[in-house]
Amino acid sequence: MRMKAECARGVLWLVLLVLLTGGAQPRSPQAPRKEERTWVAGSYRLVLQTSRLQIPEGDLWGWWGGSRPVEKRIEQLRLYRSGKRLFVPRSAFLDLLDPKTVSIQLRGSGCEIIIDGSDAGESYTARIKVVGKNVKERSVRSREFPRLHWEKTLYRAN
Repeated sequence: MRMKAECARGVLWLVLLVLLTGGAQPRSPQAPRKEERTWVAGSYRLVLQTSRLQIPEGDLWGWWGGSRPVEKRIEQLRLYRSGKRLFVPRSAFLDLLDPKTVSIQLRGSGCEIIIDGSDAGESYTARIKVVGKNVKERSVRSREFPRLHWEKTLYRAN
């Protein structure tokens, strides 16, 4: 009998704890907070959308700017030339976390998008080169170790 009373008291405390902490309440998932900014250079217009979704720490390998939990990632990059949207491969921007500064500069018959992200040992500079209406190249370099940690991707469009 004493055992049943102790068990019932333990269950009561557990139920009370769940109710007080809100654990019994269904929680609606938070909508990601998105930010959108625009830059212009000549006939080019860049629209960059970032989201503030949390990325779990264990999932950060293979991302630029992330060996720790970060809250900001580039979700979408849209580029326009004279009002017409250009194709930008997702691989040119999707692995860039925690962007700090973004700029677009005219270069010859195209432009270059420069994204500086993260800080300290995880900091990087990404450069996306556009010639005419085609993305031609993306390079990313660690700002802390530029000779040791970098990658370059070439794109070809007919």
